[in-house]
Formats: sequence, C-alpha cells, structure tokens
Amino acid sequence: MSNPKGRTIPEVLNTYLLMLIIYSLDLFLFQSDRSVLGDNFYSRFVCIAVLFIIIWIKKASISTLGITRDKRKIFSGFIQGIFFTAIPLIIVTAVECIYFSVTDTTAISLKFNPPSMKFVYSSENLTPFIAVLIYIISTAISSVFKEFFFRGYTLKKLKTVMDFNSANLIQSLLYMMMTAPYLLRNFIFHYYDAATTQLIVFIIIFYIVHETVAGIKWGLMTRLTGSTAAAVFDHFFYVFLANSIYITDRYVTWTFMIHTLAIQLISLGMVYAFYRRGMKKVEAEKAVEAAKLAEEQARIENEKRKREESRRHSEKLPEIGDIEAISPNQFKQISRSANRRKSEHRHAHKPQAVNIPVEETVKDLAEGDIDSFLESYSHPNREKLSSAAPGRITEDFDPDKFLENYGKVQKKQEQIKREKQSQNYTKPIKEAPPTEKEPDKTPEEKAPEKITEPPTEAKPAEEKAKARFRFKDIFEVDASESNELI
Repeated sequence: MSNPKGRTIPEVLNTYLLMLIIYSLDLFLFQSDRSVLGDNFYSRFVCIAVLFIIIWIKKASISTLGITRDKRKIFSGFIQGIFFTAIPLIIVTAVECIYFSVTDTTAISLKFNPPSMKFVYSSENLTPFIAVLIYIISTAISSVFKEFFFRGYTLKKLKTVMDFNSANLIQSLLYMMMTAPYLLRNFIFHYYDAATTQLIVFIIIFYIVHETVAGIKWGLMTRLTGSTAAAVFDHFFYVFLANSIYITDRYVTWTFMIHTLAIQLISLGMVYAFYRRGMKKVEAEKAVEAAKLAEEQARIENEKRKREESRRHSEKLPEIGDIEAISPNQFKQISRSANRRKSEHRHAHKPQAVNIPVEETVKDLAEGDIDSFLESYSHPNREKLSSAAPGRITEDFDPDKFLENYGKVQKKQEQIKREKQSQNYTKPIKEAPPTEKEPDKTPEEKAPEKITEPPTEAKPAEEKAKARFRFKDIFEVDASESNELI
C-alpha cells in the first residue's frame, strides 16, 4: 500500500503549478490587473473554483481550506484583522508625517485614493463609489483565494509531513514566488517607467522580503486562531488600506515600498508577540491534558491488569458443575488448594496448620451437607455476599478444622432437637377453658406464626441463597484476596 504522506509534497506542488498557470494566463493574456477590476480578478475567481473542485473530487472537508463555521472565530478574526493592520498603519503614517514635516512639508498630502479611482477620470460611466466598490470586491476575492490556498490548503498539507515552522516557511516562499510572473510581465512589456526600471534590484529585493514576511505572519495567525478567518480579514484590510491611504505620492516607488514594508514588519512583530503568548497557553493546556490522559491510561492499564489477574485466579479455581461427583476428600483438596494460593500472597511466612486425619473429620459429615456447600461455593454470584457476611474470618481457613467443627455443631443441633421433642412428648397437655388464658408458651412457641403460602419456585432459590451466605462466611478470606488482586 502506498504511503499517503509520500504523495503530499507532489500533490501540493502540482496544485501550486496549476494555480500559477491560471494566474500567468490572466497576467499575459487578459491583464485584468490593469483594468478597473484590479489584482487579476479573473484568475483569482477561477483559482477559487478550481480549489473547491479539487476538494470535492477528493471528498475532503472544507476545513482543509481553513474555513470555519464558528461565528466567534469569524468575529474575533475580523477584530484581529483590523487591529493588526490599523495600528501599524497609524504608526507608520505618524512617523512619515514627522519625517516630512522636518524635511519637506510640501510632500505631505494625506489622500484616500484606491488604484481603481484613476479609471473614474477616463470613463464617463464610472463613478467613484462604483470604482471603490469594485476594488473592494476584487481585493476580497484575491484575499480569500490566497489565504485559502496558501495558509489553508498548502500549510495544512505540509504540516502532515513536517513541523509547523518548516511548513510555514515553505508556504511563505511559495507565496513569494507567485509574484515572479507579475514582475516578469511588467519588465517585458515595459510597464515600469525609466526611473522605476533603474530600481529593478531594489524592487526584486522588496518583493522577496515583503511577500515572505507577509506569508509568515498570516501563517502564524492561522495557527494561532485555528482558521484562516483572521488571515483573510488582515490580508484584505492591509491591501485595501495600504493601497488607498497615504500621505505622499504613491507613484514614487521607493517611498511606497518602504511604507508598505514597514507596515508589514511592525504587524509581524505584533502578531509574533501574541503568537508566543498564545502558544505558551496552548502548551500549558496540552501539558495538563497530557497528564490527565496519562493518568487515565495508567488507571485503565491497572484495571486491565487486575482483571487479567482475577481471570487467571478464577481459572485456577475449578468450577463445580456435577455436585454428585464430588466427594468429601475432593472437597478437602479444593479447600486446601485455595487456602495455599491465598497464603502465598498474604501469609507467606506463616507456619502451616497441622492437618487432622481424614477419618476423624469426615465420618461426622453427610455427602448431602457437603454438596450443598459445594453448590453455594461454585455459584457465580458468591462475591456479592461478601459485604453482607457477618463474622468474617481473617485467619487461614483450615478445611480439617471446618469439617470437625461442622460435625460437632450438627451433633449439638440434633441433640437439642431430640431434647425438645422428648419434652414435648412427656409434658401433659391440659385443655384450657374457652374463657381462660392460654398456658405459657416456650420462646419458640411465642414467635408469631408465619402465614404459610403454597410452595413456589422462589423457596428453593431462598434456601440456596441461605446456603451460599453461610458458605460465604467461611470463604471470606479467599474472596477478599481475589478482590485485592482485581
């Protein structure tokens, strides 16, 4: 199977070349940038359509372009776009006013003159309002395309194969190289005057630095905000205001270039300061989330390990399915095995109990009694009785002692039962008159009579529950050990 990451860079370069070809066709053939539309409106519009077609063919999400539907991000991006453009523009304009007020006061001429305004004087049907509106639409289309493609599509693709800083630098260099056809066209067709042509080296250096700085800044804004909304608004306000508001003649090339480059450098410094602050906060939040995730993973691994140990422990204890096939000696063997495993964990150095011969303990027990306890022991829900079992045994369970004591208790109960039956048999029965009080009753006879109900299927279940409860009291130590392992 091919590696998707290995196709990322060729895919980005192929898409970039396609956009460059469309842009170059507009520059050399249609030249919409030299019309009232400005900034190659045709190519920008076609490139946006092609970009969405590529996303549709690959069945990718529009978030690949950095588009967000979060209204809060869109509003915050609008505010950031105004802030990071207006503040540098005010600073640069104030410095220029101070400089020219000292050197040449006649050069100061504050104007609002978008590039499309020059077509108002050469066309009878074009009003200033329509010219400004056309320039706003053209600038908005250009800003949307550049940010969607470079800071959305290209930057996101490159981040999958390299770190953010490298990806941001590469996309900014690709963005800078997009101006090469524009400069080449202007010099080939002599669109620059003689004075401007003499500054060819200065112009090339300006575009290299300016476009690279702008691309890096908008990449940082995209990562900081999580979408291209802030970069789109900042790009739009910068291009529109920097090309429309100035205090000197914008056609003096070197002053206009220094003006725009100064705005971008100041704006980059402000964005980088906010970016560093935001990244520290993000890193702190990521550290907290990573600690919580590590703690949760450790808890899950611990529970998984305990469940595995519990499963292994339960596999060592044989399930008793055929009660009739279990003999007293087998019961003793199972008890000793469970007791030995428990002792290895909790009483490794405790001396073993002395075993009592089998013939001295088993002779008082019946097979049915042992089988009832074995049935309760093998019940799958016997752990639920641990919290309700009174008189938990904390010492090691000795099967021999249990069998011996159980036999003694059974004999004692049978003896008490026979004595009561003999007393009831020898005691004379007197018939009391209807009006006299009934004779005194024994404590057993004073107990309230229980309403007898017809036998149902619930009684055997109740008897089994009682049997399980008694046997649980005896094996409480083993159950607690199993809980500790879990």
